[in-house]
Formats: sequence, C-alpha cells, structure tokens
Amino acid sequence: MRKVLCLFALLGSVIACNNTSQPTTQDTTKQKDSISVPQAKVDEDSLNAFADNAYENSYPGFHPEKFPWRIHQAGSVFHDGEVDPKISNTVQVGLFKRDENDFYLDTTFVTTSREYDAVLDEDTTAATGWKVMVTKTDEPILLMPFGKSVKPIAKVASIPMTEAEKAAEAGYTKSFTFFNKKYKLVATGEKLHVEDHIETRNYKLMIEYEKNGKQEKQLLVSLAYFDDVQHIEILFAGDVDGDELPDFIINTSYHYNLSAPTLYLSSEAKGNDLLRVMGVQEITGC
Repeated sequence: MRKVLCLFALLGSVIACNNTSQPTTQDTTKQKDSISVPQAKVDEDSLNAFADNAYENSYPGFHPEKFPWRIHQAGSVFHDGEVDPKISNTVQVGLFKRDENDFYLDTTFVTTSREYDAVLDEDTTAATGWKVMVTKTDEPILLMPFGKSVKPIAKVASIPMTEAEKAAEAGYTKSFTFFNKKYKLVATGEKLHVEDHIETRNYKLMIEYEKNGKQEKQLLVSLAYFDDVQHIEILFAGDVDGDELPDFIINTSYHYNLSAPTLYLSSEAKGNDLLRVMGVQEITGC
C-alpha cells in the first residue's frame, strides 16, 4: 500500500493534501545556482519506469525491516505499517531541538494509540492509523532504541547548515571541519527539463573523509529519479553517538508524498566506511 500511494502520487492520481561541548566547525559550501538544464522528452511508460526504479533500486532504500533498528518520528498520525507496534510502552532515546543549532539527547517514555486515518479510513469510526507520543514537551526529531549506541547527551555537537545546504541538490559541495577532522559532502546528478518541471536523475550524495591514514569516499544516498518538487534533505548533522565523528539523519525521499528519515551512525561503521545506516522510517502522505 505504501508503495502504491507513493507511485500514484508521482503519477498525479492522488489528490494533494491541504495544507558535551560544541566543537568549532568550518565549512565552505558551493551550490550551482545557475545551471544549464537540457530539455528531455519523456512518455508515460518512461516516467513509470523511472518511478519504479526510484523506489526499488534506491540506496539505502525504503524498507525498515532491512536495517538493525526501527526508528520513529512522533506527533503525526501515521498510516498502518509505518509504526512498529512494539515501540509502545518502551523507553526510547530522542534527539530533541531546543533552538537553532542547539540539540540534546534524552530518554523518553513512548506510547502509541490507534487513530482515525483521514487518508485511508473510509469513515471516522475506523482507526487504522497510529500516533506516537512522548512524555517530553519537546517533539523529537527522531526516536531511537535506548541502550544501543545512543545515550542521553545534554548538548549534542552539531554541524550548522543553511536551508540550501540541507537540500544538497546536484552540484552541491560542503567542506567542513568537525572535532579537528576534515570532511566533504558532494552531490552529483543530471538535471533535465521534463514538460513543465525539472527532474534530477542519477542522483548521488557522498561523503569524503580520512580513515586509517587513507582518503576514503562513501555513498550516502543514491536515487535514480526525483522531480523538482522534492529533493533529499539533511535533517540533522552532528555527533549523535558521542564518538566525535559526524552522524546524519537524512530524508532520503525521491518524492513529495514520501518521507524517509534515515539514520547514519559512525560508531556502528565497519571496515573503511565512516557511517552505517541503522534505520529508516517510510512515511507516505496523502
């Protein structure tokens, strides 16, 4: 159902919805603001193929069961299947935001309730949706399993980013220093005019870094397709697990009707990788 909703929205058949101490970081960001975008002619079959490819062959993908952890956002009513029922009546660790570039990690008791789903339920007597609630006043950016690699931190070291930097569109680079180590985010892809909008194809977001004395590069996101309405978004960059290496929460979605907050942790990385994908929550809209 979640895939069907996303693809239907992509093809226009779903009605749109109504509306520790902080380290010193240095960064240089480049974004190609004016770019020559070639015109492309795409028939419906080709568009369908790109939509299927974007969903099935993306990296890291949209299937929560593939990853070590079930992670969750809170507050909204989610569709059935987007919330793990086992999270109810458990203690989780939440990443919370006090203010701009001021984050903390703390434990919180989590409960769930079944709610009316305004998109999928036929009438208000049904309750197939799920609501995730926490005991803290602040709403968490993300909930993660307690007692794993994340524990309460009074002030989480973060990497400041502008809205344009968070978007990480094709052609973007961001160099930054975090706990005296240098990193570089690089986004590539091909932009095309398709009918009345711009699409990005063959998108990749990578991070460059040094590990064990060698320069390395790791793929973070790979998408065959997304249109100009929605691009990926870096929701958080900083040290979630307290090892003085950067971690990320990235919405890896290719379409406006799909949200996919994805957690990358450095403390769980293997081999020469800097990061490991620990979990994703697949959330469809209307």
